[in-house]
Amino acid sequence: MLKRKTNQLLAASIAFLTTAGFMGSASAAWEGCCPENSCYRSMCAGLNGELYLDFILWQTNIDGTEFARQDGDSGSVSSTVTNDGAIHDVGCSWDPGFRVGMLMNLGKCCWDFQVQYTYHYERFGESAVVTFLAPTGLDGLIYNNGNMENITAADGNWDNRLQVLDVGLGKTFEACGCFEFRPHLGIKATWQKLKYRVIYDLANLVTQNGVRDTLNFRTDFEGVGLRGGFDVAWQVCSCMRILGGVSLSSVWSELCLQRIDIRETLTGGVPSLPVINVDLKENVCVLVPVFEFNFGFRWDTCLCCRYPAFVFLGWENQVWFDLNRLILFGASTLSSNYEFGPRGNVSYQGLVVRLGSGF
Repeated sequence: MLKRKTNQLLAASIAFLTTAGFMGSASAAWEGCCPENSCYRSMCAGLNGELYLDFILWQTNIDGTEFARQDGDSGSVSSTVTNDGAIHDVGCSWDPGFRVGMLMNLGKCCWDFQVQYTYHYERFGESAVVTFLAPTGLDGLIYNNGNMENITAADGNWDNRLQVLDVGLGKTFEACGCFEFRPHLGIKATWQKLKYRVIYDLANLVTQNGVRDTLNFRTDFEGVGLRGGFDVAWQVCSCMRILGGVSLSSVWSELCLQRIDIRETLTGGVPSLPVINVDLKENVCVLVPVFEFNFGFRWDTCLCCRYPAFVFLGWENQVWFDLNRLILFGASTLSSNYEFGPRGNVSYQGLVVRLGSGF
C-alpha cells in the first residue's frame, strides 16, 4: 500500500515538473518572440510619427461594360436556340500600384495628423471574333450609327488612372493596454480619367476589307469631399498586431462626360478615312459615395536596436458607387431616346504590403 502511494506521488511529481517545464519553455518562447521592451510605441506613448510606403496589387471590377453578344438567340419566339451564347464585357484585371503616407503625432491627448497619396493604373479589356466555322452570330450591344448585327469582331477596353489624396485628423483611445480605437475625420480628393473604348468591325474574313466603328467614352472626374471612419488595433503580443479599418466618403465633383464615335474604312485590316459621326458632351454635378475596408497583420521590430520599423500585410476593398457613366442613345431620333446616368460601380480589391518606420 505504501509502495503504491509512493509510486502515485512520484508520478504526480514528474507530471507537475514536466508541466512546469513546458510552461517555462512556452513562457520563454513567448518572451523571446514578444519582449516587453518591444520597439512598438503608440502615438500616446511618445512616438513622433510614422512614414510608410505601400505596394498594392488590386483587382479592378467595372459594372456596365457589356459590349457584345455572341450566339444564344434564335431570333424568334417560335425557334429553338441551337447553341449556347455569351455576353462579352471588359472583364477584370490585377494591376500594381503604390501608396505613400505619413502619420504625425500632434503631441496632445493622442491626436494625430495623417496624409496619404494612392496611385493605381489599370488598363485591360476583352475581344470577340467570328471565324470561318461560325461566320455569324456576333452582335453589338451599344447602339451607334454604324453596324450592330453580324459583325466580325468586337473589342472592349478600359483605362483609368486612380489618384487619391486622403488628409485627416485622428484620436487614439487605448483600452486594456492591448486594444486601440482610432476614429478619424478628414478630406478625400481624387483625380481620375476613366476611358472606355468599344470597337465593332464588319469585314470580309478573307480580304479583311470592310468598315470599323469606334465608340470612345470618357469621364473626367476631379472631386473632393468629406471622409470619416475608424481604425482598430488588437495587440496579440508585443511585436504583432491585428489591424482593421472602415471609412466612408462623399466626393463631390462636376463630372465631364464625353462620347465620340468614329467610322473608318478597313483595307486589308488597316483603318483609314476616319469620320466623326457622334460628338456629345455633358457636365453633371454628382456626389459619389466611397466605401473602404482594410484588414491585416502588422509586425513591429527595431533596426540596430534603435530605429522602430514595421511590416504590414493586409487586404483592402474600395467601392466607388455609380462612378461609371456613359452617354447612350437608341435607334429613335426622339430626344427622349438619349440616356444619361450611372451604369454601375467601380470597385477595387487586393493585396497591400506596407513598409514603414517610426521617428
